[in-house]
Amino acid sequence: MSRKVLPLVAALVALILPATRVLAHGVVGQRTFIEPIVAEDANPKNEFAILRPGWFRTGEGREFSLGFSLEKKVSENSSLSLESEWLALSPKDPAEPYTTGFSNLEVSYKYAFLTLPKHEFRLSAAGILGLPTGNQDAGAETHTRVGPELLWAWGLGDIPNRGVWKYLRPFAIQGDVGYTIKTGGKSNDDLFADNVIQYSLPYLSNFVRDFGLRWPLRNLILYTEFNYDQIVTGRSGTTFPDIRLPQSRPDATNFPVPGQRGAPVQRPQTTSEDDLKRFVSVVLADTEDVWRDIFGRYGQRYSDPTLVLFSGGVRSACGMGLAQMGPFYCPGDEKVYIDLDFYEELKNRFRVQGDFAQAYVLAHEVGHHVQKLLGIADQVEALRQRMGQAQANALQVRMELQADCFAGIWANHAEETKNIIEPGDIEEALNAASAIGDDRIQKQTQGYVVPDAFTHGSSAQRVGWFKRGYESGKLEVCDTFNADQL
Repeated sequence: MSRKVLPLVAALVALILPATRVLAHGVVGQRTFIEPIVAEDANPKNEFAILRPGWFRTGEGREFSLGFSLEKKVSENSSLSLESEWLALSPKDPAEPYTTGFSNLEVSYKYAFLTLPKHEFRLSAAGILGLPTGNQDAGAETHTRVGPELLWAWGLGDIPNRGVWKYLRPFAIQGDVGYTIKTGGKSNDDLFADNVIQYSLPYLSNFVRDFGLRWPLRNLILYTEFNYDQIVTGRSGTTFPDIRLPQSRPDATNFPVPGQRGAPVQRPQTTSEDDLKRFVSVVLADTEDVWRDIFGRYGQRYSDPTLVLFSGGVRSACGMGLAQMGPFYCPGDEKVYIDLDFYEELKNRFRVQGDFAQAYVLAHEVGHHVQKLLGIADQVEALRQRMGQAQANALQVRMELQADCFAGIWANHAEETKNIIEPGDIEEALNAASAIGDDRIQKQTQGYVVPDAFTHGSSAQRVGWFKRGYESGKLEVCDTFNADQL
């Protein structure tokens, strides 16, 4: 059974099963074990299941599934299984599309290495292989999963058959525990554990006391299932979204030609506010040209952000913006807010000189606008709402470093198509990225560094991701969410 991202709520289910031994269900001694909904059965068997329904409700909407599975015994103590399911996702947000598709194919090999029929006990081990065959729009992962699983089935038939205690004998326990590793991309492991408690009315009638129950009660096995599932990502145990950047279309005519330059950009000759306003507006227009060209290559449309220049404070759809915050982007109104006083702080407090350092700051905020248009910002914000502070900070760092990488992409294309890059400009941008790293700011303000409190990344990380975007000019290299090392 495929795993859910969120823990599943225990489900009370009643199944009608014959009291005789059948191939579709495991039998150990006098005990017949059922096939749970999510937990894996410890018993190797021959079974073919189709149209197995499931309903789940999460904070993001509703999910309906139809499961398919085929299990074939390879020997008396082992079996091979194939599983998948068809999914229908109904988002809570009416603006999001209704999505259907198949989940990934899961292949597993199960071996029962300990069977005690007299004690109605079986212990099995399994190997799981999840193949990326499903529809990504329906939530299927893009990487292969592999890992071990331990399974058990234990009937309580050893309880003495006397007094009130004998009515506990129809109880049985099934369960599993496993750990799967996602190969490729960032580390993203899955720890899961399931437990099933069942009460068999056929066992009660045949081996404890016959109350004269008639069909279907006589063949009823009641059970409740408890499922635990936890995504464990990276060394810190932080969960990150599996965000994939779009793949480029093979249209060579869209690529900029080295040496083909447009009109030069007029740089500010003084530090007056009017000169800064004109320079920021020109740089913004240049970012629009670059990103409009890049989006067109991927068959998408780039919508320009709105520039808002302020000093002291400003109202936005994201709340009140203050000068202490510096420049920011608000996804709620798709506006870039630039505090011109921040440029003076960049020069005086952080000792960063040069007009291209100012351009880098604006290009970083435009990078957040690109994330909004690609749907990355909404995915990250939805996930941050379900996280603790340390995890949310770690996720925000990856968001900020991606914006730095996008700023580097802009610089790459600006160098190829515009007369905007001069000797020393890239060094100015790198100095700015280094100066406003979380570690450097913390060291200046409090004298020590707290990595868990980072929200933008260290100086080295910010410089590294800007350089990565600048040196390649390709959107695909900015995949911070699937990077093992930042």
